[in-house]
Amino acid sequence: MTLEPEDVPPERRHEFRFDPVLTMFDGPWIVRRSPGMGTAVRCAAITFLLAIIALIATDRTIGPGILDGNIVMGTLILGALATALLWVLAGGLMRGRALHVPSGRRYARVQVRGSGDHGFAARTFTEVAAGTATAASVVGDGRIGADIGVVHTRVYQCSRPAEVWAAVHFVAPDGVITAWPPVPITFDEAIALTPANSGSTAVDVSAIGD
Repeated sequence: MTLEPEDVPPERRHEFRFDPVLTMFDGPWIVRRSPGMGTAVRCAAITFLLAIIALIATDRTIGPGILDGNIVMGTLILGALATALLWVLAGGLMRGRALHVPSGRRYARVQVRGSGDHGFAARTFTEVAAGTATAASVVGDGRIGADIGVVHTRVYQCSRPAEVWAAVHFVAPDGVITAWPPVPITFDEAIALTPANSGSTAVDVSAIGD
């Protein structure tokens, strides 16, 4: 299936930018991205930290203060940790996530970004579907030229239920995206597609253009 990003309905563009393949093809998954909620959570995190700082500053201005040094330090540390956790949570909401239906569990994703033309992307999909692809074989041969685009090979794993899917899509130099249907693969085939210096990453870590 070939599609230009501008042809995607406005209500689905956030999900499409995060993961075009899972958005273009139906399956036991759903793509979710909540930029508005993510922004709200980050604002809440900043407000929470500022409130703690204001509380401590107010306590320091009323004489000797009610809070001793240990309590102040502990409050600052806990506030900073809570703010950091909320910030990470907000990042996940803003970037997106792919969830298994109907269990609601998140897919973990391994991505290998390669380069090549449309023909190389098609051959990559054929190898992935046949179970013969490896992390090295989907990277490309390093050629350059006007027809060379980005080839994304992604593996999605959901531990419960135990299932693994692989997907390939090609981003042409003009931005047109060609995607092939996700195919089920085995865990051994998934391991072969995992780069030696990488591993399963949260599904929200990368997007088109990364």
